Amino acid sequence: MAQELVEYAKKLLQQGYSKATIRQTLQRAGYPPQIIEQALREASAQKISPTKLLIIAFGAIATLSILTIAAIILFKGPQEPLQYSISIFNTKPAPGDELIITSKITNPSEKREKGTIDYSIKGPEGTIAQRTFDFEVEDTLTVPHKIKIPENTIEGQYTLKAQMSYDTKTTTRTAIFEITKPESIESKPIETIEEKEEKEERAEKLLLECPQKCDDFNFCTKDYCDRGVCKYEEITPCCGNKKCESGESEQTCALDCAEKPPTPDEVSIKAAELAKTDITSAITLCEGLAQKTYIDTCLLDVSESAQTKEPCNRVKSPDMRDACYIAFAYKPTNDFTVCDSISNPSTKNACFALKLISEQKTE
Repeated sequence: MAQELVEYAKKLLQQGYSKATIRQTLQRAGYPPQIIEQALREASAQKISPTKLLIIAFGAIATLSILTIAAIILFKGPQEPLQYSISIFNTKPAPGDELIITSKITNPSEKREKGTIDYSIKGPEGTIAQRTFDFEVEDTLTVPHKIKIPENTIEGQYTLKAQMSYDTKTTTRTAIFEITKPESIESKPIETIEEKEEKEERAEKLLLECPQKCDDFNFCTKDYCDRGVCKYEEITPCCGNKKCESGESEQTCALDCAEKPPTPDEVSIKAAELAKTDITSAITLCEGLAQKTYIDTCLLDVSESAQTKEPCNRVKSPDMRDACYIAFAYKPTNDFTVCDSISNPSTKNACFALKLISEQKTE
């Protein structure tokens, strides 16, 4: 009888009747108060209200949502760094001219990035100009910048250093150019008919040439000019194109084939820090990048960080190797032993000229 009374009370509770109503009904039916209260307690203990069911359901949904968001955040891959390159439009400006630089920034991620580009120009007498520009890039940004060359700048070889900074990352690029004084009108010789015809012939040939050597800034393409039209052939395999291709492995191309490959900039930063204590290991770390452009940039960073010219002779690009060496001829090191290691004649002459100026100052 007691269990039947509990089931009866539970059924009424589920139908929405209050305990007071059920109590009155059972009292009228002649049940003792003690039995009624016991039945209500047991019926209430077994009942789960719709409100509680909703709370449990919402709690489960909320927990699932939190776990889903956490999984997305946890398994989202690292954000790819910005790709940065520079080119100088007028490679032989005169004192007082503006040096025109084109900066190209490619953003492979979906996040809009803001940052700064710090330019500095260094030459025989140290730093002659500095400028900073802000940038904001969502996809690709190609922007020209101008830096005024001081009127009293001496002729010679100069190095442009461009450092792009955003978030907590930095990327540095360098380029060499020459400052020359413009030729006066009086000193220009009178052009002969033969010279004029030769100039016109050269102009016709130029029409079949391509501007800026067709460089698409993609090291995984072979760039060439075909009768005035730039053409590009894909290089396969190519270490650094984010594809682990046939012929590549984690040992030969960690950038493409490692499970969690580091970015070239991350390797350069790590190598530059390591160079302060272990230059040999830092050089080895750079050369593990496999791609020549990445290796050269990394070695320049290592050389600058450790203040040693040891990495310079391992730089593949002649221009970047010369830039690495001539940096030691400037103040404060004034190490002119690097002059013999420079391959570009103009850069070598500038190095020896700098040596001569230094010797004259000490006399």
